[in-house]
Amino acid sequence: MTDICLTLLNEVSKKVGQIELHFSIFAAGATHYKETGISLPEEAMQHAFNSDATLLACMGLPSIRYPDGREIAPQLELREKMDLFAGVRPVKTMLRFATSINL
Repeated sequence: MTDICLTLLNEVSKKVGQIELHFSIFAAGATHYKETGISLPEEAMQHAFNSDATLLACMGLPSIRYPDGREIAPQLELREKMDLFAGVRPVKTMLRFATSINL
């Protein structure tokens, strides 16, 4: 799913112009936790703190949990460490914008 999002963002950037995007990809989430014992590597956390935006893919799997039974949700850990407890996602209709760039 993330590959599709990156493709779309790159296409929008080209069509709009004057927008330069740079992506860094980090392993994180439940599968990464199962393999390494770490759900959100410190390098990824620091990169998120130093970035203008962070795009997260699906992170959890119901069958993989912390030893205390909590869901593995690096997106919540990131939000807590950044003091962003509300998780507000502003929404604005961009239909005219999307139509004008012929996506």
